[in-house]
Amino acid sequence: MLRLALSWWNTPAYPPTLIFDIGDVLFTLSPTSIEESLERYLRNLLGDPVARGREYLQRNSRLLHSITDTPSPIILRENFAKLLILELANDKGLVEIEEHPRLWNFFRAGKGTLTTEVFPYDLDTTSIGLTIMARDEETVNSVMDEMLEYVDSDGIILTYFDHQRPRRLR
Repeated sequence: MLRLALSWWNTPAYPPTLIFDIGDVLFTLSPTSIEESLERYLRNLLGDPVARGREYLQRNSRLLHSITDTPSPIILRENFAKLLILELANDKGLVEIEEHPRLWNFFRAGKGTLTTEVFPYDLDTTSIGLTIMARDEETVNSVMDEMLEYVDSDGIILTYFDHQRPRRLR
């Protein structure tokens, strides 16, 4: 742990005008150097991280993919994270969305990655998709009625619009 404090001491050359303590900062040496970590920390502390975040989103618009953290990264062609970005940023130009009229699938084109190839529509992605894409009330009500058909014996809503697919594959 590195304790970083910037201070002006009570000397004739430096009257006591400012003590600036930025607290405890944990820097790791990998994958970036301590100088890069310190620079990033100070930029976030003294700059405007929200503006920087918006700039990042704009600079990477339509390239905001979910990627695995594996030795050979895999891009997951999915809808869920893109719907979350769209909900928070309210900017359709940032993401490519595969729209669905009623039910939504976590994966684009319903083709699973790192799971079964055939992947059913799911209730979570459908819920956020219908909310963000502002479907008409009749459609939303019919989907909610259909969701009530996918409840287990304990009253817990299932993950998928598929009675045969378990919550988790073993």
